[in-house]
Amino acid sequence: MEQTLSNDRQIAYHRQQINPEVIPDSKLTFAYDDIHTTGAEGAGSKATSSKYTKICTEISGEEHKVTTTVDTEGAKFEVSSSIKAGGRDDKLITKALKEINDDFHDAIKINLALGSTILEKLVALFEDKDDVIRELASRAVMQIARAERGRETLVENKIVDNVAKLFEDEVEAIRANSYDTLIYLADFQYGIDSVISFDIIQILVDRLILEPEEPILIQILTLLKILLEGERAPSIILSTQALSRLNDHLKSENKIIRELSALCLGSISYNERGKEYTIKAESIPPLCEMLDDSITNCRIAATRALASLAQLKEGKVEIHTLERLDRIIELLDDPNEQLRLNVVQLIANVSEYPPCREKFKECLKKLQDLEDDSTFPLVSRFAEVAIKTITWIP
Repeated sequence: MEQTLSNDRQIAYHRQQINPEVIPDSKLTFAYDDIHTTGAEGAGSKATSSKYTKICTEISGEEHKVTTTVDTEGAKFEVSSSIKAGGRDDKLITKALKEINDDFHDAIKINLALGSTILEKLVALFEDKDDVIRELASRAVMQIARAERGRETLVENKIVDNVAKLFEDEVEAIRANSYDTLIYLADFQYGIDSVISFDIIQILVDRLILEPEEPILIQILTLLKILLEGERAPSIILSTQALSRLNDHLKSENKIIRELSALCLGSISYNERGKEYTIKAESIPPLCEMLDDSITNCRIAATRALASLAQLKEGKVEIHTLERLDRIIELLDDPNEQLRLNVVQLIANVSEYPPCREKFKECLKKLQDLEDDSTFPLVSRFAEVAIKTITWIP
């Protein structure tokens, strides 16, 4: 019959069909007997109360009551039973933690898990004697920090202090997880405020000399850089030994450590008080040495910091005294746009000091070429400012 109907009537025919057969419930069973593919919202909350509650029981050794629905020949009834870990079982705890970490690659599962006491149980394992268990627990918390609700939960539960205690753990991977957790947390303003409120800056400054592994040191500097981009941290850090320690790291053989140290100094010197402290800490000489660095990003970071410090007269005078003006002029030819932008701003600031102004008249032609080049409007605009400063007549 269908073959004789027009297209419109075929569609109407199918729409009007009544199928009395109900799709039967899935009989598949899973490790935690709680995975459902229908009713997403309800199934999700059911999965939370079942799977992650059971996992919490496994990793803590607590007794937990479980209710299971049994279907026998069409009749459904509930059976209650108790689960007790029966003492510590490292293999069971490790297995559960590995499953948690596999799940936590999915932000939806993180959100579901946070409906249980999973975070509390994971934090408790930070003090476990087993290195593998501590690492898996710290990694799971780090993955929680990657999700928005996870970050909010970490802040609400004041977990920062617990994470910071892992900075001194003897296992490198655990220390790495702890720093990554705070780095993810500090990507948002409420996270920055939370991290700072636990006096983490002083701890990070101490770790600048106590941390023996370069990859971890890079994480410390990365976290410091993020915190220093906020409003509160630059003032707080001036009461620590950060400046002298950052100066030392400017001479590191690791290019990333050099770059991050210079970026931190640039952020510290953002306000006038920071500039004064940074100049007194003798940061300008090592920053000037970095103008010869073979790594472009290191030169960019150094010129950024110097441009900030050169806003004060003491900074201009010291740069002139160190006889680095010729090198600054050479950097106008660098192919990197950001570096040229930093250099023209540095020249504009240093040129306010008369001896420097006279020297920079030698690069007026280069500055005029940069001003006329419309390819890079920011460089062009600041080149114009530098020219006006150099050619200014009292």
